[in-house]
Amino acid sequence: SQTLNNLADTTSGFFVSQQDLLTSQNDDLQTSIDRMNSRLDDVELGYVRQYSAMEAALATMQAQGNYFQQQMDSLNKSK
Repeated sequence: SQTLNNLADTTSGFFVSQQDLLTSQNDDLQTSIDRMNSRLDDVELGYVRQYSAMEAALATMQAQGNYFQQQMDSLNKSK
């Protein structure tokens, strides 16, 4: 009976200490998850910026290509 009382004691019993331990572990895991999510957000933002810069560079190259093609077509027509 005393053993059961020690296990079930609502202030310092085994179950309470196990619950506290699990709650603490859960909090630690949630903190780790939050940190990882923050890092992932930073990485995603970097990729978005890189992708946007790549698209801008490609658009510039396409415009230059079109300009050069028009110049070549003009030269060919004038011959």
